Amino acid sequence: MNRRETIKSLLLGSVAAGIALNGCAPDGSATKEVAVPETDQPLYGRTEKEKERDKKLLSETFFNEHELATIAVLCDIILPKNDAHGSATDVGVPEFIEFIAKDMPYQQTPIRGGLMWLDNYCNKNYGNDFMNCTNEQQLELCDKIAYPSKTSEELLQGEKFFTRMRNLTLTGYYTT
Repeated sequence: MNRRETIKSLLLGSVAAGIALNGCAPDGSATKEVAVPETDQPLYGRTEKEKERDKKLLSETFFNEHELATIAVLCDIILPKNDAHGSATDVGVPEFIEFIAKDMPYQQTPIRGGLMWLDNYCNKNYGNDFMNCTNEQQLELCDKIAYPSKTSEELLQGEKFFTRMRNLTLTGYYTT
């Protein structure tokens, strides 16, 4: 194909596309109204089976009190309260994480294992579990594991756990 044929093809293609698209433009005659049935029930929601499953999940507990308290402290470190908005615990993020752990069993081991890792690290380095460390010690540890590119080899398990908790905290905060 030479240059003239290429230019000719481009021009003809442009004109043909314009005609085709103009032929598809609605003139309003093809639209028709559809009546929505009158009902007291919403047109969306959960099936009865889903409602029963949610009720069952909400009635169960997975984390013990210490684990939930640790999750609450960690959530508030990740997303603290400020002048404009409440903290992660103010909107129920620890309860959201509890629900996620029950709803998605594959989350249970990494979360519980990460909580154990936090306590073991704090016991070894600060002489207390994470909950009983000072705020400065808690923040120091979180700073060590919060940045994947800066995390040392010995803290990789903690970094993976912190990343998971950060993702769950932000998901819970912005979806509740």
